[in-house]
Amino acid sequence: MITKEKLLKLANSAALELSEEETDILLKKVNAEIESVVCVTQADVEDVERLQNPYDMTLSLDDDEINDGNMVDDVMKNAPNPLYNFFTVPKILKGGDE
Repeated sequence: MITKEKLLKLANSAALELSEEETDILLKKVNAEIESVVCVTQADVEDVERLQNPYDMTLSLDDDEINDGNMVDDVMKNAPNPLYNFFTVPKILKGGDE
């Protein structure tokens, strides 16, 4: 289970501002998810045969081709502050070389 203090520390690291009510709601949801994972990891699967793929088929593999989709100009029209055909985003994490 995660404590309220750990949740607030994580929220601060992610630059999230949570009200007391939001914190309580999120804490309940996160702990419910953690409890679900714990239940799944405790399942007895000793006699269960490993299943890699439920379908009897072979996947075809194609060569990867890297391209920009010829849509750079269209995509960059949506960027508020494009720089050299890249999106610029504000720095939100603290620390490092400031």
